[in-house]
Amino acid sequence: MTKRILIGTNTPEEKLCPRCGSKMRVGKTWKEKMAMFDGGTRIVTYSEKVCSNKECQDEFDKQRRLETKKLKEAKKKRDELANARKEKIAKKSKKSSK
Repeated sequence: MTKRILIGTNTPEEKLCPRCGSKMRVGKTWKEKMAMFDGGTRIVTYSEKVCSNKECQDEFDKQRRLETKKLKEAKKKRDELANARKEKIAKKSKKSSK
C-alpha cells in the first residue's frame, strides 16, 4: 500500500500557538477573486487562525494594534517629510527660473 503525504494540508487544530502552546482554531474564513497574469481569475480562500486561549489571543491582538498604530504613524511622518522635500524643491526651482 502506498502512503501519500500531502504538504500544507494541516488543519489549524493540529497546529499549536507559538506563544502559549494551545491549539489554534479558525477564527474567520473568506474568499477573494485574484486576477491572474493571463487575464483569468482565481478564487483564493483565506483563513484567519486564532489561539484557543482567550488571554493569549487578547494579548496578541493588543500587540498587533500597537504595531499597526506605529506603522501608520511612521508612514504619516514619511509622507509629511516627502511633501516638505517636494515643496522645498519646487520653491528652489521657481527661484532659479526667475
